[in-house]
Amino acid sequence: LNPRREVAVVPGTKSALVEVALAVAERGSTIVLPDPGYADYPSAVALAAAERGSLPVDPEPDWDAAPEERVSLLYLNFPSNPTAIAAPDGVFAAAVEYAGRTGAAIVHDFAYGDLVFDGRRPASFLAEEGAREVGVE
Repeated sequence: LNPRREVAVVPGTKSALVEVALAVAERGSTIVLPDPGYADYPSAVALAAAERGSLPVDPEPDWDAAPEERVSLLYLNFPSNPTAIAAPDGVFAAAVEYAGRTGAAIVHDFAYGDLVFDGRRPASFLAEEGAREVGVE
């Protein structure tokens, strides 16, 4: 990453998660949240005056269930809070594809990136080809 152009200093991750919705989502657009997901994500939807969409993620993301109309933003969180699910193989490639289809920006909340077990390595969304063009982490 280029620290001058691709790193933002924020007063805390909770506020950053909300503020990105205010910056990206249009009133009435859809913000897609992982289900189950982090309890603070819905506040971003409310403050942006957006509609809430859902992406079932347990045990793996069900992309067919995710809305595709008027989507402005998709939140992902791997390892997941509250389920501790690590990023399944191919999930970030699918997210980049989803962004291309819908025009959505992707937010990967990587707060628990260092908490990976069973010999797995933490997976960064930004390491996926095309991710830096459509999302943040």
